[in-house]
Amino acid sequence: MALVTGARHPNNARLFIDWSLSPEGQKVLMEASPRVPTTAVQPLKDVPNLEELNLVAYDYLKWGLQRERIINEFSRRYPQFR
Repeated sequence: MALVTGARHPNNARLFIDWSLSPEGQKVLMEASPRVPTTAVQPLKDVPNLEELNLVAYDYLKWGLQRERIINEFSRRYPQFR
């Protein structure tokens, strides 16, 4: 989930993001689709717990420092999405 720079209604977007990450929002999203909650809320029946998943390690600092290079490469490869 992200707030896009230049969004028409950034305050509404922030409210939606905050609600989506709240325990109530996570429950609604799990009921709509069996999504794994992204916060420490109790998952619904048959929805896996985030801590029990074997996720791929992701180095946010490493890739964050390479952000500009990655965006430039993406733009070079996929100019239609600029």
